[in-house]
Amino acid sequence: NGAYVAGKALGMFAVLAAIALAECAVVAAWHGVLHGSPFNGWLYLFYWAVQVLPALAFMVGLAMWVYTAVRHAFVAFALLVGFFFADVYWLSGLWRGAWDYLGTALPNVFSEVTGHVALLPCLVQRAGVALAGVAFALFAVVASRRAETSPRVACGWRLGAAGMLSVALGVGACYWLPVVKDRQVREVYRAQCVALGGEGAVSVVSHRMAWGQE
Repeated sequence: NGAYVAGKALGMFAVLAAIALAECAVVAAWHGVLHGSPFNGWLYLFYWAVQVLPALAFMVGLAMWVYTAVRHAFVAFALLVGFFFADVYWLSGLWRGAWDYLGTALPNVFSEVTGHVALLPCLVQRAGVALAGVAFALFAVVASRRAETSPRVACGWRLGAAGMLSVALGVGACYWLPVVKDRQVREVYRAQCVALGGEGAVSVVSHRMAWGQE
């Protein structure tokens, strides 16, 4: 079962990844040739690797687990469609995109001055999504029908799936903890603003600013 699920998952992932890469090439040609926009092939490869591949890994693993566990094509399809709409309309705005497998809520743009505006949080979130997809694929192995004479194999796959999901959740926590600290600091400033809101106007007597360049 493990070899079957792994081969099926890798096959679907490879085909979808190749299609997505071909689409990136078409879009790059459209922008560069027809519109005369500045061409940077690294950006297209970056978005393909960071945006597309983790989402594909997640959805392939989730789809295989749902179809294997439910064992009813229509019900599984309805559940996956419901999850997709829940991600688009609800999960993408929850916890600053921590649960958004598509990554649409992440600050995933480049600046000509600083480069990627938030590279590390983006990579952490996408890594958590990809690991969650691998965990779901392992759970699909667990949910597959097997002979009654091989309980140890099922136990091993079950432990592996639970361990991989724990790692994915840990990576997601690494993305979410800085958000919590940022909210705590903002709450302190907000409380000070409320406390001083009834005070009179303040006049700035002097102001000094130091700056430097390396």
